[in-house]
Amino acid sequence: MVETGPITTNFDTLKSKTWTLNDQLAAFSGNFVSNKVPLASIIEPIIIPLGYGNAIRDGHTLEGNDITFSLLNQSLEYFQKALYNFASHYALAQKGYSTWASVTNYYSSYFSIFSLLSLQGRALTRIKLNGADDILCLLHPSDFRNHRYILTTQENRNATHKLPWIKYYDIYNRYPCLKPEFNVVQYKQFVTEPIDESEERNKINYKPFEGFQEVMSLPELVAFKTQYTSSIATPAMGDSMDKYLQALSALATDPDLKFFARSALRLVLIRTLFEELSSVNVDFRDELLIRIPIWQNTLFDTYNPPANYYEGFIPTFVN
Repeated sequence: MVETGPITTNFDTLKSKTWTLNDQLAAFSGNFVSNKVPLASIIEPIIIPLGYGNAIRDGHTLEGNDITFSLLNQSLEYFQKALYNFASHYALAQKGYSTWASVTNYYSSYFSIFSLLSLQGRALTRIKLNGADDILCLLHPSDFRNHRYILTTQENRNATHKLPWIKYYDIYNRYPCLKPEFNVVQYKQFVTEPIDESEERNKINYKPFEGFQEVMSLPELVAFKTQYTSSIATPAMGDSMDKYLQALSALATDPDLKFFARSALRLVLIRTLFEELSSVNVDFRDELLIRIPIWQNTLFDTYNPPANYYEGFIPTFVN
């Protein structure tokens, strides 16, 4: 990575610019090495000696394919976190624990949007700009294909459970839908507001007497378990992924189950993008081939799901 100095022009139009699939394929087509090096660890050694501190608010330019492939590693990591929470919500829902199933499901979607933002060259990362305090910074591509970025502290006043959702919908609202079933998790017209999932999580998790009431009512617990299980009981096992996507798209408008459907759809959207990247990046494809059997063994074979929708969905999805 190299530092090329403060920006000299207004970059407002780049903050929510939507990069096309062809841009993504070009940006991520180089040699990929899986690693656990945080993006901040790449940026800090360049930024800290320059002493910019909070002056970086106006925007500072960075360039290097190491940034781009750190973002791809980051996307993979967030996807893995999303899978982890997806498996957790399912296990809880099977017990009827609707509140914590909803909260863990929220985190599946939350980590998914971070993965999707990374695939657009975006990052929200805490960096020691002054060498001491972690400061929330945003990374935006100025020329994604050529690995040029702008680092700024603009927009960082929004809470970390608000800003990512706003950025996600601003960007993916203009991203061409890879499959029509994804439109319910991309386009703003299908949500009451971009932060509706975050607000629902806050309400049931933090407001008194909103969540966790099922523990005091066995009928309520059983009712949620029955509703959840019956709603995901179709299509039949062995159907194609398109059948699963159609079922999820229909569920995404259900007032009680829409957030569960959204998390699954986002996972498939990420996986679809990963497959596209695998077509131009053999190293990334090989890394996926290593991880998929691990995910199957550690996340989805730890319980015995019934013969329903999810039992078919998981193997279809991760294979």
